[in-house]
Amino acid sequence: MKQKSIIYARVSSNMQAKEGHGLDSQETMCRKYAESNDYNVLKVFKDSGVSGGVIDRPAMKKLLEFLEERDEEIIVIFDDIKRFARDVMGHFSLKSEIYSRGGRIESPTHKFEDSPEGRFVETILASVGELERNQNRRQVIRRQKARLLNGYWAFKNPRGLKFVKKPGHGKVLIPDEPVASIFKEAIIKYRDGYLNTFKEVREFINKKYKLYDIDERISIKGTVGVLKNLLYAGYLEHKAWDVDLRKGKHEGIVTYDTYLQVQKKLESGSFDTFRKDIKEDFPLRGHLLCPYCDNLMTACWSKGCSKYYANYYCYQKGCECRYKVCNQDKVHEKFEKYLEKVKPKKNMLILLEKVIFDVWSDRKEQESRSKINSKMLIKRIDDKIETYMERIGKLNNSPLIKQYEQKVSALLEEKEKITEETGNLKYTEEELRTALGQVLDILKSPCRHWVDGTLEDKKIFMKFFFDGNIYYDLKSGFRTKRYSPIVRILKDIDDSTLSMEKKVQGERFELP
Repeated sequence: MKQKSIIYARVSSNMQAKEGHGLDSQETMCRKYAESNDYNVLKVFKDSGVSGGVIDRPAMKKLLEFLEERDEEIIVIFDDIKRFARDVMGHFSLKSEIYSRGGRIESPTHKFEDSPEGRFVETILASVGELERNQNRRQVIRRQKARLLNGYWAFKNPRGLKFVKKPGHGKVLIPDEPVASIFKEAIIKYRDGYLNTFKEVREFINKKYKLYDIDERISIKGTVGVLKNLLYAGYLEHKAWDVDLRKGKHEGIVTYDTYLQVQKKLESGSFDTFRKDIKEDFPLRGHLLCPYCDNLMTACWSKGCSKYYANYYCYQKGCECRYKVCNQDKVHEKFEKYLEKVKPKKNMLILLEKVIFDVWSDRKEQESRSKINSKMLIKRIDDKIETYMERIGKLNNSPLIKQYEQKVSALLEEKEKITEETGNLKYTEEELRTALGQVLDILKSPCRHWVDGTLEDKKIFMKFFFDGNIYYDLKSGFRTKRYSPIVRILKDIDDSTLSMEKKVQGERFELP
């Protein structure tokens, strides 16, 4: 009767499974060995993408369970001692588990002997495997760290970004649509206060997934990851390897400024709350201040003798206007008249457009000049970095490698500083004209935009037109000096004494 046997094969990466010493080639060698020894192969167990330093492997667990169910001696064949385990303790631990279940290990490349000399050789071979694994790991980390220092992400890509190969760069992250746009919109809405909790952000993303027929759902943990992921801002860092914050070579989906605002909101716990009880009936709720106690007014429908009435009112204890209602229709009518009153003059808007494009043109000329100088400096820095990286790749001297890495880090910081100091226009002329056209349209017809807008549009409008909440007096109506910067500039201009250009300069008006 033939001796029964099973085969075990392992590769540490999926790529190896497709190349020279893959799973199939290991199985072939083991089958030839079994055939030459007249063994009957019962089953083959394969672990793909599992490190040899890991003991708890899926296929190995099934192999041990298989042995547990058999009340007979079974030979476990593996191609090479390195395929069995690349850790001394792991090697002998797995061997003990197999032998305790009635199994025995054999290999085409090594003869296991139960003698002091045999165990010594076996220990040496297992130690060599562990040494090679640690050396390989060190080399991989060194290469990955070099990539990180150069601004390239060296690990798995996050959802919403994908790797593409670019000549001269290797694998570089780029936005993966439509998920990138979904995440971008969610991050910006969270920054601006239209989404204020992780649950709201998650629900928003999942609704967008459904809209784009994406068959998956994001979890709360995944949602937090989207809001906190630095890669989405086009930057990277890896503190575990002393790789500090730096601009990545990849394209982000939001600006770094947006990222910082989101992190500040997450850390402070402060929210510009978009209350769920604000209905279409009361778009000014959450924006009206009582002039007598400086507290926000509330609003609701109240039941009268024969019908319901919609009112705004103050409810603060001790306020002389407490529960003195302001009819909803009258409040909205006065607000629309107030918007017409504070609407900028047409000639001011014409001058505003002219000044903005004058500033933009000056910035464009400055950018062109500074980029020529910066490009030359960056080229010199890149050449130095490349020289140091080539030296690092050839060295085994840890102290010297550390010195070179510090020099590379210093050069990258210098490069980052030059890049930041170089003027960069965020918009093309066409994009600026489109955005400015939308702004001017709101300024020309604020009342129309308010009346025709959705509840979310009105919330955006309040942020655009006012810098904070506004006072409403039951007798005198609306009053406030809390206008947004652009409205304040235009409102305060006196054509007879102050030119548009001088006023804009005095307010330190800048292009975004």
